[in-house]
Amino acid sequence: MADPDELAAAIVFLASDAARNISGAVLPVDNGWAAV
Repeated sequence: MADPDELAAAIVFLASDAARNISGAVLPVDNGWAAV
């Protein structure tokens, strides 16, 4: 399970201008479990 800080970082990124071109993508925040 992800730490609250990791979730917050993902939310801040998605709300930023850096993510303005992202649509329909899945951003897993699962402490690396998706890579296993």
